Amino acid sequence: GTGSPIFPGIPRVLKAIHASGVPLALATSKPEFPASIILDHGNLTAYFRVISGSSIDEIRSAKKDVIAEALTRFRMIGVDVSKPIMVGDRDYDVEGAATHGIPTIFVNWGYGEAGEAAGALASVDAAEELIPLLLG
Repeated sequence: GTGSPIFPGIPRVLKAIHASGVPLALATSKPEFPASIILDHGNLTAYFRVISGSSIDEIRSAKKDVIAEALTRFRMIGVDVSKPIMVGDRDYDVEGAATHGIPTIFVNWGYGEAGEAAGALASVDAAEELIPLLLG
């Protein structure tokens, strides 16, 4: 199905971030396998060092736990996780990241409602706006 379309501009942004050497992780509440299929279909898998999703048994389903797993996997491959940034479209992204002391850049084109950006470091309306915030 087409339940998770790739938002316009995102492939170019991911490519730019990847090219700059900043490591990317996907931290999703979806199970990892369907999430990885979506990335594969968009030809985006190569831009991500880590894919962390909910576990099939749903033991790891809270966003804070998915983020913790992404950080653990980053550390396992030697990535510096001293200054991570979350990019998300829901209040639970903001809250889950804040649990780990991580600021969130809120994207206004996702599934979130008005007001869910509360507590975010910044919010953006277009994918291109992420580049100076993440690479500045």
